[in-house]
Amino acid sequence: FPCHSCAKLILQTGIVSVVAEYDYHSSAPSKALFDAVDIAYKVTLPGAAYRP
Repeated sequence: FPCHSCAKLILQTGIVSVVAEYDYHSSAPSKALFDAVDIAYKVTLPGAAYRP
């Protein structure tokens, strides 16, 4: 799942949906941003988190 900085860039490009294989360990701010602007998102492997 995109980090918050990448989520802001995604928002600026006009992308309307995001599909990620793994969740990001601190994805809550990104999800809140996407929810606020109606960007749909899906994590295909929920419960599996990416930790850099």
